[in-house]
Parts: sequence; structure tokens; C-alpha cells
Amino acid sequence: MEILVFCLSFILSLILSDFFVKNMQHFTFYKTFSRTPLDTLDKKEEVLKVGGIILFASVVLAFFFSCLIKNNIQYDPIMIKKIIGFTAGSIIILFLGLYDDAKKIGYKGKMLWEMAAITPLILAHFKIEHISLAGRTFNLSWAGYAVLIMWILLVTNAINLIDGLDGLASGVAIITFSALAIISHNLNKFITVLSIASIGSLIGFLRYNFHPAKLYLGDNGSLLIGFMLAVFSIEINVKMNTLTALSLPILILMLPMGSAIYSFSRRVKNGKNPFVADRLHLHYLLLNSGIPYLIVVFLFWLSSLLLTTLGVVSYFTHRRFEFIILAFGILILIAGYSASLFVIKNNHVNNKGFEDGR
Repeated sequence: MEILVFCLSFILSLILSDFFVKNMQHFTFYKTFSRTPLDTLDKKEEVLKVGGIILFASVVLAFFFSCLIKNNIQYDPIMIKKIIGFTAGSIIILFLGLYDDAKKIGYKGKMLWEMAAITPLILAHFKIEHISLAGRTFNLSWAGYAVLIMWILLVTNAINLIDGLDGLASGVAIITFSALAIISHNLNKFITVLSIASIGSLIGFLRYNFHPAKLYLGDNGSLLIGFMLAVFSIEINVKMNTLTALSLPILILMLPMGSAIYSFSRRVKNGKNPFVADRLHLHYLLLNSGIPYLIVVFLFWLSSLLLTTLGVVSYFTHRRFEFIILAFGILILIAGYSASLFVIKNNHVNNKGFEDGR
């Protein structure tokens, strides 16, 4: 079934992407301008921001048709309730992104919409019940809902923050969904199939999203990807009772989460609102320092691949080494950011013109 759902989602994504590219003139609200090599205000060609529509439609249709043709997933009442809750939350996130792409929503309004999307998950009994660390398990009880909310908000917005260059967020998402598919294979068949469907859809979309892009994810795409990754990692967490339950999702999602934490802390340090967007993200600064566009994208992909590989290795490793692997991943992230900032500083990057944006 995995091969079937991958092929269907890939083909559907290509068909939908091609449709939007050829019929761009009919979707005025979701047009934006293409990014030039330095992402300045010198705009040229118009591009549609419809990644979320393509992802949602291709994944849902591929999953539905695959179930009709060959269904080897065992459903129970709890799983059905979770599927309904996840679908409802995804639809809310998708409409949030579409509205934000068309009209622009302030960070307070966006946060309220995201909380509304989390509500169906809570009603469907999604919950982080415990966290295991260093061989000890801490039961969270009702605090598990607070942890769930914070996790989903962080991961959802972290993917949104790294969606700044053509193909960057799509590539990172493909790598992350691949890790989730591998790990969930013996834990949750539903997550495995949906992760594989997402991979197929994003590879098809990347055909038009790679630099120079003809289609963008937009907020509707990046927020939906982040929401899906957050929910999938929570479901994997539920099936685990070791340190991996904590270290695994952190390692797999370390690159986007590290980017989000860096952005928020930088804004606070500079006396700015941490939720107000700017264009001082690491990928913009590296681009502005003279590093070629594709090199910056590939560096982020490579970093994501390295960290998610550590996550997969930690899952198959004896738990005495898991904390060491997590610490190693954190050191790699810190070293990468430090080296990048060193390059930016020594190239005397001019940040003027990069103050507004995501």
C-alpha cells in the first residue's frame, strides 16, 4: 500500500501543480512575486502560493483511493476519532494559511486560529501523557495538554519560518517525513502511510517549487506541513516509553525548531516583539553574504538530513547512547549556526532592506 499511496500522491501533486501554473490568472488573491537572487524588492514574475491546497488534496485523495483499492490498515474507534480530529485541524490550518496569504493576519489572530485547529485534536484525545528522560518516566496528567499545545504551536510556526527560499522548506519537509515514515513503520501504520503520501506530494510539488520557483508553499503550505509534522511526531511519542520519546522528535525537527528559537531570541535581544516577522533569518543573511542561492538551500537540506539521520539512529540504538546522540545533535546545530554567523559577520552583511517579512 505504501508504494501505491506514494505514486498516487506524486501523480496527483504533479497534475494539480501543473493546473495552477497554467491557470494562474484565475487566482488573483494568491499571487505574489518571485524571489530574485537576493530576495529584494526588485520583483519580476508572479507566482502562486498554493502549496497547502496541493498537499492537502493530493494526500487525502491518494490515501482515500489507496484504501479503496487495498486497505491493510486496521481501524479502531480511537483511531477513527483521531483521524477525524486531525482532518478537522488540518482544514482549519489550511484555511488560516489561505486567508493569511490573501489578506494577512496579525500574529495574535494567527495564534487564535492555530489554537482553534488544536481544539479538534484535544477533543479526539491527542495528548502527551508522559515524557521519558534518562531512564525515568514523568507522567504529565493534565499538563500533557499544555505540552501538546506548545509543541504544535512551535513546530507549526517553525516550518513557516524556514519557508524563505525556493524549495528550502519543501526539501526539509521531505527529509523529515521520510524519517517519520521509517520510525513509524512498526509503531503506527496510519502515520507511515500519511508520511509516505506527504513525501510523494512534496516531491511532485518540488518540481515547480525548486529555484526558480513557479509555485510557492505560501503560509497555507508551510503551516499545514508544520501542523502535520507536529501531530505525527506526537502520535509516535505515544507509542514510546524510552528516552527516544523525547529525543527522537527533537532530533528530527531540530533544524526548523532551532531556526524558530534563534529568531525569537534574536528579536527579544534586540528589543523587538518576538512574534513580529522580519527578514533577518539565517538563510536570508547567508544569501546576502554572497553565498549562491542553491548552495544555501542545499546546506539547509544537508543539515536537516544529518540531524534527522541522528534521530533515526537514536531510535535503533540502545537507550544508553540516546542522550549522547541528542547532545551531539544539539552541538552540531550550535556549531552550524556559529559557523554561519561567523561567515556573515566576516562578509559584512548589510541587513538594510531585510527588516520586514516572515
